Amino acid sequence: MLFVHWLENHRLRRSTLLFCFLEGVHHPSRPTAFVIGLKNAKPGSWLEKVYAREVFKFDNARHCLLAYEALKRHGIDPRPHRNPEINGVLVSIERQARPEAEPVVVPPASPAPPLKRDGRIKLFDRDEPRTTTEVTGATHKAADEGTPMGGSPGAASTAGQPDRRPPAKPEGSRDADTMGA
Repeated sequence: MLFVHWLENHRLRRSTLLFCFLEGVHHPSRPTAFVIGLKNAKPGSWLEKVYAREVFKFDNARHCLLAYEALKRHGIDPRPHRNPEINGVLVSIERQARPEAEPVVVPPASPAPPLKRDGRIKLFDRDEPRTTTEVTGATHKAADEGTPMGGSPGAASTAGQPDRRPPAKPEGSRDADTMGA
């Protein structure tokens, strides 16, 4: 087989076919010589038919597929194969592909409703959290005016109410929270 591979690598096709035939006669239970012979045989030749029949006897699906196509060119249907998996591969070749389905027309989706902002969430340190009643009133008012909520911190809803923020601490003072204790 080393000599057969050497002949194949040096593109000596006729010598490769001859020695593949001799190797196949000498070792009929080994598929390598038959596969190399099938690859190097001219399409439609007698040697291609001989090699294809022998390759089809083995259990390699890819090689059996090549042998099946070669035998179909000669008008021979070698099926059924003794291996059911290879029979499944051969049957799947003959199936025609389904025609492509027509595209389904889908109407455009309606626009998404605007998101509601929870007014109790503080976005900035200077903002004051709003109560639920202030939030619902501000939401309706913002929706009526067409302005986004939270444009100015508490401009309409907190007017006239006392400042609920904690008093500012002097710069030099430290709390237990900031000391890490």
